[in-house]
Amino acid sequence: MSGSPGGGGSERLVVAAFAGNALFAGANAVGVRLSNRELDPLWGASVRFGLAAILMLLLMAGLRLRVPRGRALTGALLYGALNFGAAYALFYYALVELQAGFGQILLALMPLATLLLAVAQRQERLHASAFAGIVLAVVGVAVMSRAPLRE
Repeated sequence: MSGSPGGGGSERLVVAAFAGNALFAGANAVGVRLSNRELDPLWGASVRFGLAAILMLLLMAGLRLRVPRGRALTGALLYGALNFGAAYALFYYALVELQAGFGQILLALMPLATLLLAVAQRQERLHASAFAGIVLAVVGVAVMSRAPLRE
């Protein structure tokens, strides 16, 4: 890593950003699970994403970014409605019953789902190593999920 342009400062920034992302992503399901104890799931999600939207709009205003138009706006709205609206609404409701750790295990399958969707849409080829990864992931999730389902 020492031979990269820009020196070690940028590498430390990347490592810090990765660590921060891992921390917040790992604590996400725990935070949702705890907020579900006090708030209706959709109310908690609405507050969280409403505040995030306000912060994003303020950031856009501060950076003088324009709101997308035309097809870009349609794509952004569709992505937001499905990825944040539908997916997180279902995730919040799932965490009413599921343990946070099991919810994180299921979220860890998203790269697998992405690969399978890309193969189904002929964007990727399914190589032997990818297939081995799929088998390993499914077996791992099956082993990890046995204990919570027996209780």
